[in-house]
Amino acid sequence: MTVSGPAGLYFTVLIVIALTLDNGREYGEEDLPLTRKRRETDPVSGCVLSCTAQTYRQLLDRRDIQTVRFHHAATGHLGNHCWSTQIKSGSGERLQNTYVVLPVDMASVLEPSLGLKPTFPHQHDELKAHRGLTVVSENCGLRFDVTGPFASSMARPKFCVKIMPQGNIFVNALKCPPFLVTVWLREHESPT
Repeated sequence: MTVSGPAGLYFTVLIVIALTLDNGREYGEEDLPLTRKRRETDPVSGCVLSCTAQTYRQLLDRRDIQTVRFHHAATGHLGNHCWSTQIKSGSGERLQNTYVVLPVDMASVLEPSLGLKPTFPHQHDELKAHRGLTVVSENCGLRFDVTGPFASSMARPKFCVKIMPQGNIFVNALKCPPFLVTVWLREHESPT
């Protein structure tokens, strides 16, 4: 059966979404000492599904070939949001970028009013929202590039962040829990 046109694109995006959503068992997260473990039956948030579809639509439009995976957060100590660092790559893939996405209504939140601070491993610098083009669609919410802090925590079991609001501006601004997005490049094999 061949599906073409807009229906084919929609079908392709749905297949890609199903294949790229994080599954805790697949990546070894069941062994992490987090306060709340994600169960297999936990529903995928609408924010993650929407962001996945928008991101892959953007990749298709640009004819960009990268693997993008979405990872649910677990609540850590003092309300921090945590992810496993034990994310296995696919065959021939290497991690290129890592983003934490805060799914907020972009019209109601001022970017300078929010920051993100990695807490595990402890980091003193507060991160500001990334501006400009990334693999992750701008419509997903505020995107924070955490590639450096995430990479430096790879020897530890988890990576955690704390949302740093300035004043009371952030009250009820999150539409869904934050999520982690990893971007992978396939390493090209050199001819022998």
